Amino acid sequence: MTDLVLPKSSITVAIAELRPHFPGIQISSRAPQVWPKRWIRVSRIGGDKDWAIDRALMLFECWAQTANGGRDDIQAESDALLAYTVLEHPKFAQYWDGGSIVPYDDPDKTGWARVQVTGTLGVAIT
Repeated sequence: MTDLVLPKSSITVAIAELRPHFPGIQISSRAPQVWPKRWIRVSRIGGDKDWAIDRALMLFECWAQTANGGRDDIQAESDALLAYTVLEHPKFAQYWDGGSIVPYDDPDKTGWARVQVTGTLGVAIT
């Protein structure tokens, strides 16, 4: 078997990009069992790769709720805008080709605001 060169996990790279800018906020690829008032889920939803770069189509879901349990649309949008801006200046990825910022409420979680960010994160294959 030949030695394979694999890309880093795009989810791991994306979380590393965001984490310093969201102190104390949970950022992961899974929903927490107990939802905090703010959190971000990072998912790969597509993309392709060649020998040099992994072009991961990413989804960032920014969730927010007020202290009294109501929807916090402003915080969710602010988190989405910050995430998008951070990704425009990557430290670990090669590039960010932003897609959209869209409010997308979850019908099962009526007390929560969710704003989604999509785009392509370019991760070098080394």
